Amino acid sequence: MYTTSAQRLRSEMMRRMNDGWHLDGDMGSEEMRLVHLVTPPAWRVALELVNPVAWFLGPTYPTVYRTMHVRVDESGRLHRRTTGKIPSGWPQVHAWEAPDGPV
Repeated sequence: MYTTSAQRLRSEMMRRMNDGWHLDGDMGSEEMRLVHLVTPPAWRVALELVNPVAWFLGPTYPTVYRTMHVRVDESGRLHRRTTGKIPSGWPQVHAWEAPDGPV
C-alpha cells in the first residue's frame, strides 16, 4: 500500500504521542519536532519536600526536555534524531525513548 510522507509522519506522531511526546510547533509535510519532559527520579523529588530552600524558591533540580526530530527522506523512510541531555544521576533508560536512525 502506498503512503505519503505526511501519512508516515502522522502515524509516527501518533505512536510517539501515545508514549508521552508532544508536538513542538507545526508538523510540516516532511519533518516534525516532538518534545518530552524528563521527570526527575523519586529520590530527587523527595529531597525537594524536605529542602526549605525549595519551599520558597521552587525546585532546585533542572527542567529537562528531550527533543525528537523526525524527517522523511527522498525514498520515503523515516529518520529519528533525539537530542537533550539527561543529568547523569537520573535514570537513563525510559520506556518512552525511541532509537535514533532510520525507522
